[in-house]
Amino acid sequence: MSTQFPPGFQPDSLLSLLRDFARDSHLALPPGGLDLDSRLDADLGLDSLSRAELIARCEQRFGVALGEEALLAPSVRDLLVLIERGTGSERGGTGARSVAPLLESAATGWPNAATSLTEVLEWHARAHGERVHILFREGDAEPHPIRYAELAEGARRLASRLLGAGLKRGERVAIMLPSGPGYFLSFFGILFAGGVPVPIYPPARPQLIEDHLRRHARILDNAGCVLLVTDEDARALSHLLRLHVPSLHGV
Repeated sequence: MSTQFPPGFQPDSLLSLLRDFARDSHLALPPGGLDLDSRLDADLGLDSLSRAELIARCEQRFGVALGEEALLAPSVRDLLVLIERGTGSERGGTGARSVAPLLESAATGWPNAATSLTEVLEWHARAHGERVHILFREGDAEPHPIRYAELAEGARRLASRLLGAGLKRGERVAIMLPSGPGYFLSFFGILFAGGVPVPIYPPARPQLIEDHLRRHARILDNAGCVLLVTDEDARALSHLLRLHVPSLHGV
């Protein structure tokens, strides 16, 4: 069966776009160069923001609408298949339909009196705590629903720990976590504690740790972060960050 690509598209066109993207984003190409089996995370070191920018470039260059699957494509070949399919709303992608049954209708009323994100979250947790607020996708697994009440409760628990660690209102707290439920809980937990979230991304490849540390240490030092929220996998890197960020006194 022949592969039907969008008009003017060839597989080499995607590799050329990726090389240009890597150059523009100052990403190091793998030693053997890029091919269809190159992995977007392990070989190119793309984080979620870089992936979103890459997908936008692909849509603009090749005239296709790519759905959520493209943000999770493991390799160049997987991304190639999605471009060939033209996955997305314009081509009838399945992403939106597969999650629709998990989304309940909103309760009557709006948090018009709320003046902050935390007040908005608290309003929703009281009004319809079991309503799904976030659907998190990871690989091919079923989407993980995060409900308003669950998000608010988890955020308050983290806020208590941050306050116990001495966080004062207005101080900055770094979050070094991959996209996932823990990230959302941490972001709102910092807000509940009166802090200011400073999100940074953990290194995508072990080989990039030194460069990753150098770039993000400058960010944290400039922000004056006093605490860092991270996971066990990044603990070694977090301790190195403390050596370069004098204001950081807790992990």
